[in-house]
Amino acid sequence: MPRQVSSNGPPMAGASARRDGGQGPRALVSAVLALLPAAAAAQGSVRPLTEEDVRRAIPVLRVLAAGSEEARGEQSNAEKAYQQAGRAYQAAARGQADAVRSFREAGGDRLVPAGFRIHEACSRSLTAFWSRPTVVATAGFADDYAAKWVGGCGPGGKPGPALNQKGDQAVRAARAHLAKQGFEEEGPRLVGERFAAVPVPGNCFRTSPGQGCANLPSGPCITFTDEATGNSLSRAMETQQAGGRDREARVARAAEAAGFASQDIEDLRMALVIAAEDARNPGRVDALAAIPGELGGTAAVRRKNLAVYQKLAGEVGPLLQTVSGANP
Repeated sequence: MPRQVSSNGPPMAGASARRDGGQGPRALVSAVLALLPAAAAAQGSVRPLTEEDVRRAIPVLRVLAAGSEEARGEQSNAEKAYQQAGRAYQAAARGQADAVRSFREAGGDRLVPAGFRIHEACSRSLTAFWSRPTVVATAGFADDYAAKWVGGCGPGGKPGPALNQKGDQAVRAARAHLAKQGFEEEGPRLVGERFAAVPVPGNCFRTSPGQGCANLPSGPCITFTDEATGNSLSRAMETQQAGGRDREARVARAAEAAGFASQDIEDLRMALVIAAEDARNPGRVDALAAIPGELGGTAAVRRKNLAVYQKLAGEVGPLLQTVSGANP
């Protein structure tokens, strides 16, 4: 809401001006500029309105109003998605998310390749560490093989060729199984519609923070991360973007049908917003008229615009209120 100034009029020159160091006129200009919406203040002018133009623009304003309602609904849904995502990430970080149970309830067991099994303790640790619901499935080779590996995935000794071959075979079989579920090495790595999978040739998680992965058996692993929260955020953003493009197209079509360019409609809408504000605060126009030069010259235009607005306020006012929050 633009700031209002006192209806007492401009400060008097003389003693009061001398007391404030000559700032009175300058303060008046600043105050009046604050009365104008940003675009009009930058231009120093307001589009003249005619009753005919405003009546022709009313169908376009209706389209704008409908789009504004849609945009607010989309914004509300996006905010809910962000809030839900925040709660989900916090629950995961605090160890309150049961990733394995959610995975199984969503039919995740069918995504786990033959020869792999879910490791619940490591899943809990990685879920808390990454703040994302994560399930770890391991091929479950012998624990003594892990002693030949240090620092996660890197070789620290001389692993037996037979175990290396066994691991390679398990990874190839796992990738073939995941591919049937839609998994692609390059891309979102989704299996199904909800979980992202990452095959890991070696045991990379034994040294992960927390104790849950300390006893993870050696051999290849697959992590499944739950993308439901991220997908919800993406859908909300995509809906907003697509909705914005659709609304712009609808306004452009309505404007063209009414004989306006899109910028003409925006200028006319802004002039109506200013007129609506002037209707609530008539003294603003008088204060503006007291300023010499081009800025003060807009007062005459605004008086005429005010008269046009007041004639059509019953129809135009509610539309402005919906579009931009201006009161009728």
